[in-house]
Amino acid sequence: MNCDVLVIGSGHNGLALAAYCARLGLDVTVVEAAPKVGGLLSTEEVTLPGFRHNLHAVTLGSYAPFYRDFDLRPFGVRYVRPPVEYVMLLPDRHLTLRCGDPAANYRAIAAFSRRDADTIADLHRRFHTTWLREYYAPPLPAGQRGQGLPPAEQREFDRLCALPFRTAVDEMFESEEVRLLFCLKAMELTGDTGIGARAATGEYPATGDFLFRLAFDEEYHIVIGGTNELAQGIARLLAHLGAKVLTGTPVERIVVASGRATGVRLANGETVEARAVVSAANFANTMLDLVGAEHDFQRAIELNPDLVDAYLVRGLASLAYSRALKTKKADWPANCSKSCMWHIWRNLDEPIRRDRV
Repeated sequence: MNCDVLVIGSGHNGLALAAYCARLGLDVTVVEAAPKVGGLLSTEEVTLPGFRHNLHAVTLGSYAPFYRDFDLRPFGVRYVRPPVEYVMLLPDRHLTLRCGDPAANYRAIAAFSRRDADTIADLHRRFHTTWLREYYAPPLPAGQRGQGLPPAEQREFDRLCALPFRTAVDEMFESEEVRLLFCLKAMELTGDTGIGARAATGEYPATGDFLFRLAFDEEYHIVIGGTNELAQGIARLLAHLGAKVLTGTPVERIVVASGRATGVRLANGETVEARAVVSAANFANTMLDLVGAEHDFQRAIELNPDLVDAYLVRGLASLAYSRALKTKKADWPANCSKSCMWHIWRNLDEPIRRDRV
């Protein structure tokens, strides 16, 4: 079996890449070790029958070009936009962010610090268009970020992007609650072991632009039926475009010849040749297990240990209730039950519980 492009892994990014390649008329094959597509677009009944839980990805943002380039409605994907994006419950007050309502979110942040609310509004006014253009483009080296801005603003944008995320957060915001909000959102967006979590708790240079990703208001949507329905819909799109998606097909090795990937060897012993091989698996699995350190990647890994990120299952609380929770009315802000995600904190150092729908 041969193809133009072979994609390893049927998570969101692997499926999206396959769709773009297939739309160009290339012969595309996606191979997935699991029995169904999705990767971290995972929805399962893990508590009681009929209670479906998103085990990782929960919301879809409106910034991603994929959802403008492909209409998934004909392939069975339906969205709903929740009125509330995020609720953070503190011992004596709460912070509620609404989807697509910058004015309400300004007031919510201003309740903790008007200066911080003004800072977010100022960042949006000065840098939103530039950041959005660069976020979905090939990365630029330090010193070249913010092209097209006035010189002083270009230097400030480039400086903030070059900072560690946590340093940027601590520099830009005075309220400890607002700082906590940004660090929690970073962890929610990328996973507890992802770059957002590591940047929120350590000194990782050039992660400062992640601040803009979190500060700029984005319209979030939830996939009806769970995020795995999104993966299933993209798989149906791929079939419509003529691509092949093979589940239950683990890859044993990426075949490398003369310094380039030429195909893969499957666990069943079959070899698939391809003009291009793309891995949507994590970095460690791709380089150490599928390619192998003998292909001169070991030195690169030693020089960049932070790139080796073996993903861990997240410790999310997935709960199924047969009736409404009994709580004191004063404990919960209005529309809290309509939020995509929420955190409860005894104090700024100790979370009680983190739940997401």
